[in-house]
Amino acid sequence: RAAGFDGAAIFDFETVSPVPSGGGLVISGPLGFATAGSENGGVCLFRSLARDPEPQVPAHTCVLGSSANATIITVGLEAELLPGGYRLRVPLENPADATAAGVTPQWELETHEVLGASPPAFADLPGIAWGDRVEQPMPVAEIVSGELCLEESISHCDVVDRQYQLTGRSDRPGERSALIFALSLAAASEPGPLVLRAPEGYEFATECNVTIGAEEVFGEGTTLPEAYTAWPNSVSIATCRGQDSQAVIEVAHAAGAGLLAGERYAFRVDYVRNPSWAQASGLFTLDFSGEASAPFEAPGLWTLGAASLAA
Repeated sequence: RAAGFDGAAIFDFETVSPVPSGGGLVISGPLGFATAGSENGGVCLFRSLARDPEPQVPAHTCVLGSSANATIITVGLEAELLPGGYRLRVPLENPADATAAGVTPQWELETHEVLGASPPAFADLPGIAWGDRVEQPMPVAEIVSGELCLEESISHCDVVDRQYQLTGRSDRPGERSALIFALSLAAASEPGPLVLRAPEGYEFATECNVTIGAEEVFGEGTTLPEAYTAWPNSVSIATCRGQDSQAVIEVAHAAGAGLLAGERYAFRVDYVRNPSWAQASGLFTLDFSGEASAPFEAPGLWTLGAASLAA
């Protein structure tokens, strides 16, 4: 969601009528999006949301274009698309400018029986969805990872390396973990939701727990490393609600009494379930106070690499 960065638009939708070969999907949205060159060569990913039985998504093309007042995504079908639920993921480069204040982006999805026909014949009535705002870039957002402390006394290790013993951090697939995040804002914060989005496979607890205390973030009784600033006493965490791979943390403070621009703040989210498989890569994002981070790397999960057995 950060202005000028690569991202992706994800559309979940359900069709009632079949869409014939030669027809397709036409999705129109705000101006300014461009093809993202760094992910999948700009190719969209189109799949069924059904599990059993799973309708096959036909061969298709995906083209990004624009009109005078809209970004247009066109998906051409080379065979019939059966009725059902689907997900379309389109890699996009976000507009260079943030969404104007007070504006909620809108996307419209149409199913055309014949692409390019005028006037168009729709297989189903068009659908409208509200999209995410494009926000100003957040200077810093990251997961704070250290090395597992192997000293007999963990007091001999750096504070960031003690988190595996003191916070419940685990990088094993499928296990429950605690993750320490850090952020730095370009402008002083406004109270409101801080939204964490994790890669597919991570699961946040429905009622997640967030720790911001300077002597608690890296483990009970630890000292905050010099790189980080303690959260002001005027700031509190009102709620944390998780659903699948997203957590919404409500940050509360009085006007003008929040986080300062340019300072690096750390916080810990507990009860995060790791993916049950070792994915090659994964990216988190963080949104808060009208700013959005660039995607940042998930921790590498601990798995056994190449192994062999010799008799």
